[in-house]
Amino acid sequence: MKDRIKKNIKDPRWIIEGIIWGMIMWVFVTLIVPLFKGSPITSEDLIAGAVTWLIGGLFFGFVMHIWPGISARRYDS
Repeated sequence: MKDRIKKNIKDPRWIIEGIIWGMIMWVFVTLIVPLFKGSPITSEDLIAGAVTWLIGGLFFGFVMHIWPGISARRYDS
């Protein structure tokens, strides 16, 4: 199990997937939703949203990348 997680961490695809997911969420939540609401978009919102969604995207990518290893352990026993 530990070898499978170590192998998954070394594979950089989870980073790219996480960044892409974070960018999509940043565009949607920070730009599109306020436009529909008619709220102003400030530079502080853009920067705070970028940092938040970058961290959230990396977390999402990491969890989704190790999830098959966690699920496989449950069904292997």
